[in-house]
Amino acid sequence: MSLGSKWPRPAPARPHEWERLRRRPEHPPFVRAAPLRTWALFLALCLAEFLYFDARTSKHYTWIYPRWNDQIQYLTEVYTGYADARENGWGKGLWHSLTMPAAQGALDRPLVLLLFRAAGPSRSAALALNLLAWLALQAAVVAAGLAHFVECQWADPHSDDFIAGARRVNALADLIFHLSGDSGLKSPRIAVDQITDCLDGQILRVICYERHGQWVPFRMLLPTGYFAEREDVLMDRLAQSDFVLLPNDDSAGQGYPYDQEMRALRPKTQEWCRAHLSALGDFPLFGRTWTLYGRPELAPPPGALRITASRG
Repeated sequence: MSLGSKWPRPAPARPHEWERLRRRPEHPPFVRAAPLRTWALFLALCLAEFLYFDARTSKHYTWIYPRWNDQIQYLTEVYTGYADARENGWGKGLWHSLTMPAAQGALDRPLVLLLFRAAGPSRSAALALNLLAWLALQAAVVAAGLAHFVECQWADPHSDDFIAGARRVNALADLIFHLSGDSGLKSPRIAVDQITDCLDGQILRVICYERHGQWVPFRMLLPTGYFAEREDVLMDRLAQSDFVLLPNDDSAGQGYPYDQEMRALRPKTQEWCRAHLSALGDFPLFGRTWTLYGRPELAPPPGALRITASRG
């Protein structure tokens, strides 16, 4: 866009600043360091859990005779399996522990044998297997959650189509900003025949302020709201507008009563805009093409305006 503007311009950014603003943001350090920190905290938590569990079982359970419940059967099976493994070999011992007729503890028995081989047979080791299984479950949950977190942080949050549409919204805001400034409009009036956030006046104010450093109090004459309005009111507001945005298709947008009313009036509003306003360009936005109309005095000289999707 080769237009001058009467709006005050902010100081131009240095070349390296433009490059930083144009490229996609790098992932913050906390995302890159998240796996290491998370696992360090998790291992510290596991160690604290294990020490607490061992202290509690040593104080309240391991020195007391096993009760007539799961503990006596469990201990009998694992001690028997350990003795069998020492006598007949670890392969036979593990197979024997897996093929015992009792289904209860079938998953624990071979694991306890391995634990006994590493730490020796004891009530503490037999009970610690339950905690180790709980820690393994926690590790699986943490790993799954961490993997999902890293995937979400490293993946692009928007599709390429959305990014292209967002850049065209910026280009549209730039065009309206420069044309308003060149024409001396202090409070440009805008009409849009569909309810959409990307073309809302409040959002255009923020976009222009962030991109150009000037607060422009855009006034939205249309839409009038979510509900349908009388045709004479809609056409009167259309006639008062400095800029008008009309879609080039026959859809009703999000289907609000206002959208449906404007879709029915679209042939009439398009005819009025072509007769009284200047077409300033077409903008493909999120699957639809919009035409921007403006008052004839707002149109730039031929060849002075080129509409493209801005890079940011």
